[in-house]
Parts: sequence; structure tokens; C-alpha cells
Amino acid sequence: MPLDRYFGDGDLYSVSNAKKANHVPIFEILGRLDSPFIKLTVQDTYSNSKWYSNPEKTPKVYKFNEDFANKEKSCKIKFIEPARGFIPIPSNMQYVKVPVLGILNYPDEGVFYSDFMINDYYEVFLNNEMPDRYVLENSDVDPRYKSNTDNLGQLNNLADEIVKGLKTPYDKIEAIAKYLMNNFSSGTVKNRTTGDAVYRFLYDRKGSQLDFVSTFVVLLRCADIPSRLVTGYRVDQSAEYQIVYADQICVYPEVCFEGYGWVPLDYFADINPIVPPRRSITNITSLSETALKGEGFNVAGTVKDTFGNPLNGQVVLVYLKKDKNEECLSHEKGIVKNGVFDINCVIRENIDVGSYQVVARTLADSTYQESDSDPELKVLAQTEMSISKPQITNRGNELLIDASIVESLSKKPVLDGGVEITFTDTDKAIDLFSVKGQVQEGKYVASIDNLSKVKTQRDYIFFSKYVGILTGRYIGTDYYIPSTCNVDVNITLIHWWRIITTLIIALLAALIIGLVLSKRRKYALVPYIINDFSDFDSKSMLQKNASIEELKIIFPDIGPEFEDVWGINEDLRVMFYDPYGNFDELGMAFDKKGLKRISVLPVLGSRVNVSRDIRIVCYGEEVLALGKKLNDILYSKFGLMPKRLTPREIIKSLQSFKKNNVINGYTDIDIEKIILILEKAAYSCDDVNRVDYENFYKFVTALE
Repeated sequence: MPLDRYFGDGDLYSVSNAKKANHVPIFEILGRLDSPFIKLTVQDTYSNSKWYSNPEKTPKVYKFNEDFANKEKSCKIKFIEPARGFIPIPSNMQYVKVPVLGILNYPDEGVFYSDFMINDYYEVFLNNEMPDRYVLENSDVDPRYKSNTDNLGQLNNLADEIVKGLKTPYDKIEAIAKYLMNNFSSGTVKNRTTGDAVYRFLYDRKGSQLDFVSTFVVLLRCADIPSRLVTGYRVDQSAEYQIVYADQICVYPEVCFEGYGWVPLDYFADINPIVPPRRSITNITSLSETALKGEGFNVAGTVKDTFGNPLNGQVVLVYLKKDKNEECLSHEKGIVKNGVFDINCVIRENIDVGSYQVVARTLADSTYQESDSDPELKVLAQTEMSISKPQITNRGNELLIDASIVESLSKKPVLDGGVEITFTDTDKAIDLFSVKGQVQEGKYVASIDNLSKVKTQRDYIFFSKYVGILTGRYIGTDYYIPSTCNVDVNITLIHWWRIITTLIIALLAALIIGLVLSKRRKYALVPYIINDFSDFDSKSMLQKNASIEELKIIFPDIGPEFEDVWGINEDLRVMFYDPYGNFDELGMAFDKKGLKRISVLPVLGSRVNVSRDIRIVCYGEEVLALGKKLNDILYSKFGLMPKRLTPREIIKSLQSFKKNNVINGYTDIDIEKIILILEKAAYSCDDVNRVDYENFYKFVTALE
């Protein structure tokens, strides 16, 4: 951070003692400012003829908040030469966006400082309006910034005398300004006496612009009006574009009004910039006809005076303009050497393609005026073309092709130009179809109607395949360079109408077959009788086409390896069927043990009696009966005396036989489970169910 932040009769920086600045270009401004001043630094403390900033003030690292910036009103500032330090800021600044990190801000002063070189433009977002005279006439000053002037007795008396009888701050400001304008003159005082600079000025009644502003600010403070001295540049506040020169530097006062903050006042801030007396003549002698984005072009030329003598040291700015009268920041910079400049310019990605005026402007110095030359240049762009995977639409009757064409560098959409897309087979030998059209905003969308006319690579009953290569060619324009792309295509077109038709035919066939079969399969309920007791009245009749002679009765719940045995109160399914597919199925349950005969009642005139017997049992009793059979098998086959053995001893004996491969297909656990069923039937209160019965039956049968 610089320590020499003072202004006045000092060794380091003194306007009153310094020579007049040269007419050297410092920075460009693009955009209206609505304020006559560009601020550099603020000096709010006066002592020993010097203005300086309070060293106790601490800067903050500035953070730009884009959400609150007034994007409708801004200006751009660009240094002619890369610079650092205090950066120029318009007085009506709201926010600033600088392309370097670590910008320091003195918020009370509204100034900014950069330790890093700024090589590109920065943007300043501005308040919509500066308060005008009418607003200030009706405003009070901010009492927080009043200064202590107790040690300025003579100046306090002078200020009181000037503003005597005035009430509003603005009237007091006007009165002090008129006093200085009417009683003092501008000029250089030779052989100045020692002492305070303000008192010297009041004594000599003549001085520099700094003397006027310094005295004005001090008298305002004596009149209880918060004010300070600002260093900056005087500019054209209504210009859309301007170049600010070093000799436009000035000092001016700011007053703090309540509700508006520090407002610059246009008093005593006149400047007398140097008017160069001689003309210069600039000619571009060499310029590329076209320039490719991402690469660039070269501008070369001469700068001479009116007598043809080469100039030296002038700054040449190169502008790239869509129109000669368009205002813009410079694109590149060069220096004149022995009457010649040679500047290489890069076309950045944010520049649109098209025809441009290349303006080479030689900036003025203290001797020579500005001059320029403006031939035409075409900016071109490489392009990239891409094609999305084609889509089949409109119920398979249309093929949709979507192509995109953008600039290679910036990825901006290409605005116009022709496109041709061809679909060939994989060998690129046969063109299957071709379409042409125009790009619109980077897109080209085409549809192939009546897809059936396009030759397929493979055709099946329910789908067709289009296999090939889609080749796109962007033809280009005067500003866009042609490009191509290839896309492998493998599209399957499903013939839904064929699938739906086939399904409809299949459904109709199934319906017809079902109707035919239903005439044979659908019975009235089969009349039957159980042990001479009919469960149906005599009106129940079979269909006429039923074959009673060939009718069968089966029990679906009883496997073929088991006897026709069923448990008490268990639901039993009984099925009646013949060889022609006629059938009926009934469910029944029996609450008493015994042999039951299920018989089909004969049809009138028939002597055939179809029946089948089933034994209704208690499964526990059946297991005990099978247990007796097991005893006989164990005695006859293995020499055991089961009546003398407990079930547990039988288990161990059988497991030992199993180890000698006498009992195959059963594990030790299986044998144990089987014998436990017998134990449950003999000793337990638990019911033996159908599964227990079947498992025990199969075991006994296996041992036989």
C-alpha cells in the first residue's frame, strides 16, 4: 500500500509546483458517465500545506456482487498501458468489476487500489442519477463528517462573514464559491513566501487550481459543511467514448449530503489541456483480407506529418468495428517507430463473424493530433457439425434428422448457410436418401416422409433395419468455413400394424377355437349318487354330447401311488371326465368313516353305471395299521422283535441297517421322522395329518 497518499506542496507530488502534465493518453472510457469527474484518490486531512488521507483508515478486500449491480447503466475503462495502483473510478460509481484478484477498497473514500497489473478493461456499474442542483438546494449535509476547525481562527471568522444570514448548506456553498471567484484570480505567483499555502493564497489573492480548491474546502469546513479534496480527471460526461489524457488531471471538492453521500461539486475544476498544433496522417499499408477466429490478423502502416516526415513514439490503437461510427474499446495497441507500426491482433472467441472496419488510430501527443485509417476486414470462423441419432416418428412413417452447426472456438450457433445430409449404405456405395436445407440459428431439422420408400438393409416380418452412414456437409458462407461429419446409423423400424394385425388374428382364432371347444367342454353339473343317496334332483342332466360309457372318475388330491383313502372332514376334489375333453369337478367332505361309493346317475335309456369307491378313515388309525405291517416286515426281513422295542429303539436299529445299505433313499433324520409319526399316532394327542400318513405309507411300502 503506498505511503505517499498526500497532495500539495510536497516533494513527491505537488500540482502547484509541478510542471504541466504532457498530453499523454492514459485510459479509454466506453459509455456515458453523467458525471464530469473520474476519481483517483481522496485527501480528507489538511496539514502544513499538504492534503493527505488519514493513514489510520484500513482498506478492505473488495468483493463484487453481481446480483445488486445496475446492469442497465455501466461504463468500461481500459488502460492504454497495463497499470496498477489507484484505478480511475467515476464519481457516481455503484459497483466495479475488475479482472484481477485482491482489489482493495477504501469504502469511506470510494477509491480502489490494485497491487496487480490490470491488462484488460474493467466495468463500472453506475447509479441511475446524480443529485441535481434542485435536490441539493433542499438537502441537509451529513453531520457525521463535520471537521474540527478550532485552530483556524482567522479562517473561521472569514467563513462566518461570507455565510452570514444564510440558512441552507447549499446557499453557504454558493456564497463561498462566489467569494473566491469574485476576489481571486488564477495564475502563478513567483517568489511565494513561506507559511501555510491557504493563508498565502488569501494574501496573494492569486493562485493555481489547487489553491482555489484547497481554500474552498477549508472555508466550507469552517462553515460546518463536511467537505474534502479529491484528485481525479475531468472528462466529457456525455461522450459515448473518449480517451483521457494526463493533462486532464485536476482536483475538485466533494461535499457529503445526507441521504446522497459524497457528491462532487463542479467548482474550480477547470482544466486547460494541450491542443496539439500539428496534424498527423495515418495510413494502413498492409492488412489481411480475412481473419480466422482464434488466430488473428496483422495491421501495418505508416504515420507521418503533413510534410511526409515519419513520426516516432506515438500510440496506435486498433479498433474492430461493425460500423465506422460504432463506439468501442480498442482491440490492440502498438507504438510508432520511425514512422511505421506493425501490430498483430488476435480474434477472440467472443467476437462474431462478419465484415468489420479495422480502424488504426494514432493518438495525439503534445505536438501531433489524432488521425486514423479504416479499411475493411472479414472475420471468419471454423465450424463444427454434429448430427443426433435419427428418430422415427409419426407411427413409423417419418424419419427425423436433427443437425447442429456451431463455431469451433466459441461454440456459438452458426447463423446461416446451406446443409446437405446423405444416408448411404455401410460401404458408401448406394445413396439411400439425401436432403438439403438452410441453417437457422445453428440448427437444421429435416424429416423424411413416407419412410417405406427408403430402401432397407434388412427386412423382417415384424421389423425392418436401416443400417448405414449418415454424412452431413455444411456448405459454409463468406464468413463460416465448411465442415462435415459422419454418423453410423442402425435404426430398427418396428411394424406395429403387422404385430397388431397378427395379434388380432391370433385372438380371433383362439376365440373361435374356444367357442368350438366350449360346446363340448361345458356340461350341466354331473348328477351323482353316494351310497344310494342322490345329491342332485332328478332334473340334473348331462349334455347330450357327453359320453357316459367312457366317463371316468378320479381323485386329483390322491397320488397314484396311494390307496383311495381320505380323511374325515377333509375337502376332497372329485373329477368326472371322458376322453374327448368333457369334464366336471366337484368338492365334497365326509364326516363319517367307512367305504363310500361315488356313482354317476345313468342317462335315461342307459344301463351304464360309472362309479368309484373311496375309504374314509382316521389317519392316526391308518398309521397304526401300517405300523403292524411294519412290525411284520421288521421281523421277517431284519429279525427284529418290534413288540419288545420302543419307537426310539426301532429308530436306532433301522439307522444301523441304513448304514449297511439295507435301507436306501432315507437318511437317519428321515428314518427318525418316520418312526416319530408312528409314535405320535400311538401315544400323542396330536392329530396325524395327510402328509404324515403319506410319508409313513411310502416308507412302509419301500421296505416291502
